[in-house]
Amino acid sequence: MNFSVARKGLLMFCGCILMATMSLGIAASSQRVEVTLKEMPTQRGRLTVEVRNTGEKTITIHSGNLPWSGTVFSGFQLVVLPLTGKGQGLKRVYSMRNPVGKVDLAQEQVLAGTIDLYREFPELPDIRAKEDIVVFWCYSPATADQDRLPPIAGAVILTR
Repeated sequence: MNFSVARKGLLMFCGCILMATMSLGIAASSQRVEVTLKEMPTQRGRLTVEVRNTGEKTITIHSGNLPWSGTVFSGFQLVVLPLTGKGQGLKRVYSMRNPVGKVDLAQEQVLAGTIDLYREFPELPDIRAKEDIVVFWCYSPATADQDRLPPIAGAVILTR
């Protein structure tokens, strides 16, 4: 692994968490979500995303604040880096979507959706054909009451 690339990715990743923490007041600790991301085994470049309410009460989230909504203001950030590159993330293309409505997420309930990385990062298929990729992510959604949930983050490795 190219540690220079990983270090730069980690710095961008930490900055994302810091910005999420500072943007709105953090909700009470009784409100928490857990997120898992994994690549779909039969569709390269598509991630399955699951959001689970691990808190003590139901959380109401605007549909546009779910990770797969594709909106700029979803509270979900992605940084995609080639492992052998110069530490610069790939350019993300946001689609013009505006999901409306709210979703109630009961205690221990799971919502699932998909993210098409090849659509959001058009140069990714060509780069991935040559090298492994790391996808850093950070999620800190706002509830319908405009409370910001505690940020959580992780990374997924996509092999050639």
